[in-house]
Amino acid sequence: MNRIHDPGRAPHGLLRLSACLLGSMLIAGTSAAWQAPAPDALALEKARPATMYRVINLRPSGESLQAGIGMFNARNQLAFSTGTGGLIRGWFYDGSTLVDIGSLNGRTTQVTDLNDAGQVVGAGFIRDVGTPEAPGEIYHAFIWSRARGMRDLGTLGGDGYSNANAINNLGQVVGNAYAPDGRLHAFLWSPREGMRDLGLLGSRPDSASAASGINEAGEVTGAATLNNGNYHAFLWTRQKGLQDLGTLGGTTSSALDIADNGLIAGESTIHGDAAIHAFIWTRHTGMRDIGPASRHEAFVQELSPNGHLTGFVSQGGDRRPFSWTRESGMRILGTLGGSDALAQGGNNKREVVGGSFTVNDLDFHAFLWTPKGGMVDLNARLRNAPAGLVVRNAYAISDDGYIMAESNAGIVLLVPDSCPTRTQSVGPVVANGLVPVGRPFASSLSTASEDKAASHNVLWNWGDGSGDQQGSMRMREGSGAASAQHAYAAPGVYTLQAKVADRSGKGATVSRTVVAYEAAPGVTAASGWFMSPRGAHKAAGSRVDRVDLSFLFPSGGKAAPRLSLNGTGLQFSSEDIRMVKQSGARGFEGSGSLNGRSGYRFSLNTAAGASGATGRVGLKIWHTDPASGAVVVDYDNAGSNGSGSAFRGEIQMH
Repeated sequence: MNRIHDPGRAPHGLLRLSACLLGSMLIAGTSAAWQAPAPDALALEKARPATMYRVINLRPSGESLQAGIGMFNARNQLAFSTGTGGLIRGWFYDGSTLVDIGSLNGRTTQVTDLNDAGQVVGAGFIRDVGTPEAPGEIYHAFIWSRARGMRDLGTLGGDGYSNANAINNLGQVVGNAYAPDGRLHAFLWSPREGMRDLGLLGSRPDSASAASGINEAGEVTGAATLNNGNYHAFLWTRQKGLQDLGTLGGTTSSALDIADNGLIAGESTIHGDAAIHAFIWTRHTGMRDIGPASRHEAFVQELSPNGHLTGFVSQGGDRRPFSWTRESGMRILGTLGGSDALAQGGNNKREVVGGSFTVNDLDFHAFLWTPKGGMVDLNARLRNAPAGLVVRNAYAISDDGYIMAESNAGIVLLVPDSCPTRTQSVGPVVANGLVPVGRPFASSLSTASEDKAASHNVLWNWGDGSGDQQGSMRMREGSGAASAQHAYAAPGVYTLQAKVADRSGKGATVSRTVVAYEAAPGVTAASGWFMSPRGAHKAAGSRVDRVDLSFLFPSGGKAAPRLSLNGTGLQFSSEDIRMVKQSGARGFEGSGSLNGRSGYRFSLNTAAGASGATGRVGLKIWHTDPASGAVVVDYDNAGSNGSGSAFRGEIQMH
C-alpha cells in the first residue's frame, strides 16, 4: 500500500536517518539553482479545464494530524490519527461516515496504514511502565476492520512493545516486536500463520530489525543492525529470508517501502558518510543512487505501489518538492512563490500534494502538482467553499484525486468535481487570539451547502463554564453566516467551539483557542503560530511543520500559567511554569506532557516585535531516559543563538 515515512516507528535509534528518508536526488547535471517547471507543461494547464474541489469537514481545528500520516485506498476510503488533550484517536472514513476505530486499552491509537479491504493497522497503548520521574508506555500492533473491530497482534513472545507499519491487500501485516531474546525483531503477520519472526542481520545484544513495507507478493523491506552496530536496508522473501542490500558506499542504509514490481526505495550514506542520498534497488541493478554526486539532500515521503516516489530536495535551508519515476527521473516542482515548499504525498498517477510558503512567505498554503498542469494553490481550486476557509497543507491524494488536507477549520477532505458527492461545509471560527479580560469580543463563522434551501443551527460554547449559547444562522442561497459576542471574566486559555448542524442533524464542529489576559505588570500572553524548522522536532527529523502556540503567564495568581502547542505529532500541554528572565526577551521554564505523556521539561523564550514587526519564540522540550538516565532532547527550535522561530501572531508583554 502507499506508505508515508514515519520516523516515529523506528525502535531505539534504528532507521533514524531522518523523518522523511534522506537523500540527494537532484537531477544529474543540475546546478545550484533550482530547476523550474517546464514552460510547455504550464501552458498545457491553461488550455485544459481545471479540476475543482468541494470541501467536507472531518475533524475540528485543535486536533493535530499525528505523524503527518493519512492514507487512501483504491476505494477512496481514508485512515488517519489525530491528537488533542493528550488523547490520540484513530479514524476511518468510508466515503460517507467518519468512524472512531477505538483503542486497545482506552488511550492512544496511532494509525499507520490501510488496505483496499478497509483494514487499518497501527499501534495502540497497552499500559504505563517506568516511574513518575521517568515514565514509559507499552504499545502493541493492531489490525482493525469495521466488521471485526480491533485485534491486538501481541508480540513475538517478548514482554513489551510491538508496532504494525504496513499491510497489503492479502491482509499481511509487517512491523517490529519484542522477541524472547529481549530484542526487537521484524515480523510478518497473517491471519493464517499469526506473527512470524523475520530474524536479524546481527548477533549483538542490541541488534534489532524493523519491517517498514510489504507488497502484494509478500516481499518485505526495512532495516536491521549489523554486528558493527550500523544498520542496513534489507529485503525479506520466503525463499531467501533476510538479505542485506548494502549501501551507496557509506556505513548505513534504510528502506522505506517496496513497490509491487519489487522496486525498493530508501536512503543510504555515501562514501565517507559525507551525505545521505536516496536510492532505488532492484534485483537487476542492485542499489542505485538516484541523485547526483553532490551533498544536497533529499527527503523521500512516499512510494506508490507502481513506483512513483515523492519527497523534497534541500539546498541549504530551502526545500523544493520532487516527483520521481523510472521513466522521467526527478522533476523539481517549485513553490507557490515563497522560499520553501514540502511534498507530503503522491499517487499512482504521478500527482503530488503538499504545502508551500506563498509570496513573501506571508502564509503557508496547500498545493497540488500534476505532470501536465504544474503546481497550483488548492485554495484557488475550491468550489462553494465557506468564507474564510484556508487550506494550509495537503497530506494524501488518492488515484481518483481525493485529497486529505489541513485547514484553519480543521482536517478536511477535498472531493473533485468528477465525484457525485453533495457537500456542506463549515468555515473557521473567526476571532482574535488574544482578548483582554472583561472586554466583549466578536466571533463569527460561515457555512456553504449545495442545497440552496439549506438551513443551519449553531451552538456556541466559550470554554469557560458559562454554558452553551444558541445562535442564529443567516442563510442565503445555501450560504450561511453566524456571529456572537462574549467576554471572559478571568484570564485563561480557552477553547471556543461552535457546533453547526442542518435540519437532519448533520454538520460539523469547529473551534478556536483564545487567550484572555490582563494588562498587568509581569503578564505575558501569546497567540499565533510558527514554522517548526527542519530537525527541530526530533521524532519528525527533517519534516517542516506549522505549530500553533497559545501561552499565558498571568500575574497575582489569578489563573494558572499555561503553554499549549499543537502541531503534527507535537502536542504539548504545560503542568507548571515559572519565569526565569523578565527583562528584554522573557524566559520561562516548567514541566508538562508531550503527546499525552507526562515527565517532560521545557524552556520558552518570547520576544515581542516592535510595532508592526514579527516576534520570535524559542522552545526546547526534553525528558530523562528511564533506562540510561540520559537527557533526551525531543524538540529544539531555539538554535545556537536561542532566537528561535519567527512568530506569526501577537505577543503581549507587560
